[in-house]
Amino acid sequence: MKANVNAVLCGSIHQEDNGKFILVGVLAGELITTNDSFDEDFDLFISINNFNKQEAILELELVYPEGPQGASKLPIQNSDLSYNTTVQVSGIPLKTKKSGNFEINWRWEGEKKWKNLIGISVTISANPERISDLKTD
Repeated sequence: MKANVNAVLCGSIHQEDNGKFILVGVLAGELITTNDSFDEDFDLFISINNFNKQEAILELELVYPEGPQGASKLPIQNSDLSYNTTVQVSGIPLKTKKSGNFEINWRWEGEKKWKNLIGISVTISANPERISDLKTD
């Protein structure tokens, strides 16, 4: 299956009456917080082109700065064989106490190698050890 898979991570996804999608709060580049952790949920909009199968299983892997956190399987159906389809995934959690990269990788079920879909740098500005040193009794 030689499909082209692209994605956008955003705050929310809305669909107009005419079928067009509105992506609100599109993320790109870097997330920075002054807190000692980051804890937000995001939506993922996936566009698949040259999809010439009637159905397949798309696997998504979440990789946090702490390391991989597991994979999910999404059944994809292309009933009219239009070769183009979109997928919306709500509630992608980004919870970390460590600066580093947050990635979403993908592969078709049965493939061994993951391909990068999204990569966002996360910077936690406050150092948790320093904050604990500032506590007073």
